[in-house]
Parts: sequence; structure tokens; C-alpha cells
Amino acid sequence: MRQTNFSIDSIDFSNMSLKEYIYILCKSKGITAKDMCDDLGISYTSFKAQISKSIGVKRLKLIINYLDGNFATALDLPLTK
Repeated sequence: MRQTNFSIDSIDFSNMSLKEYIYILCKSKGITAKDMCDDLGISYTSFKAQISKSIGVKRLKLIINYLDGNFATALDLPLTK
């Protein structure tokens, strides 16, 4: 993973969707969502389709753990805004 100077410390996650949260976590890691999917063995096409409609808890946990995100925060976010 690449290092980045992007910090998520000052972001208010309460007004965003799960998709936005995941993309911000990717940005903070210096990777794209496609890079994440490739690393996790997830079809990027499948990820894009699921992230706005329905995503399983196991897959969500895998993604959030990989991105060092907060699983409780992710569960509280709506799929879309």
C-alpha cells in the first residue's frame, strides 16, 4: 500500500453513505477501490454493484478490516444518501 498525507481524523462520517466511507478509507490508504478489490480477491464489478444496494456482513467486515476502518461506523451508515 502507498502512503498518503490524506487524514480522515477531521471528517464527519455521520452525513455520508457507506460507499463514501469506503472510498474515503481507500483514499486515506493511498489506494483505489479497484486496488482494494484486487488485493481482497473481490470482483470490482460486483463490489460496485453491491456497495450501493446490498452488501453482506462478511464482505463488509473483510473490506473494513483491510482498510483499518471502524466496523461499527460502517454498519451505522446508509448504503446511499
